[in-house]
Amino acid sequence: MHSQTHSERSVTMKRTWSWILISFAVAMIVSSCGSDSPTTPNTPVAVATATPTPAATAAPTATVPPAEQQAPNEDEHPGPVASAKVRLYAVASKPPNQGGEVRSGPYYDPNSDTDVVRLGEFLVIDTTAFNAAGQKCQTNGPPQWTIENSGLFEILGNGGNPFHVRANARRKGTTAVYATVDGFRTNIINIEIR
Repeated sequence: MHSQTHSERSVTMKRTWSWILISFAVAMIVSSCGSDSPTTPNTPVAVATATPTPAATAAPTATVPPAEQQAPNEDEHPGPVASAKVRLYAVASKPPNQGGEVRSGPYYDPNSDTDVVRLGEFLVIDTTAFNAAGQKCQTNGPPQWTIENSGLFEILGNGGNPFHVRANARRKGTTAVYATVDGFRTNIINIEIR
């Protein structure tokens, strides 16, 4: 078996590297075929496109919120909203459509500084928006309600009026309720279920 000397190994290594470099150079030249120059990558060519003629636009019209988002009373004044108020609107032994009798108010207890609802009663919370003149007014959208400790209630929806929250009192405790109407936050009411 013939053993290579250091100088023979060096020559073999140089030849191997030479072939690797030559192969690499040939691969680069072949891969660059078809481009504008061998050193720049293919670049997209801008193509002229026809510009469509703009369609005629209709004259602007006033937008009216959908019926389910409008203020419920037709006699309300126009906005914009300048303030809003929330209140406990009604309390009944059970929902009126189930024969419940409305309990006469006021529901506010000054000793506890809360509106009082008894366990098992049905209640309606109402929000009203006012314009800068203090008139009940229309809004751009429905109120966004916040009911802390909402697990005290069984929320029944709004009964077709987005300015109401209808609920059954299911657990004893106290909760804070407020709403935001067109960016204006209402007062906070505390409702105690006894």
